Amino acid sequence: FSQLGELLEPYQLSSGEKQMLAILLTVLVEDNNPYVLFMDEPEVSLHFEWQKRLIELVMKLNPNVQLIMTTHSPAVVMNGWADKVTEVTDITIN
Repeated sequence: FSQLGELLEPYQLSSGEKQMLAILLTVLVEDNNPYVLFMDEPEVSLHFEWQKRLIELVMKLNPNVQLIMTTHSPAVVMNGWADKVTEVTDITIN
């Protein structure tokens, strides 16, 4: 990894960078196979710009993934995903 032209060891990454790396590697190893990815508040520790790009990057790596996540951050779904969101308050059980 490099940052501002300097080589970084994995232990030097921030907690948000490590989290993003773990999420994206998880998606990558599925190799375009259909699967469900559950994420509980993935925005925790992520910089605002990474929050906005999270779904886009996941879908770019594997367009066959079905995402189910909990979040308190509207930034995670603001880049074209808001129409695909189901809020808990919208769910009724009969």
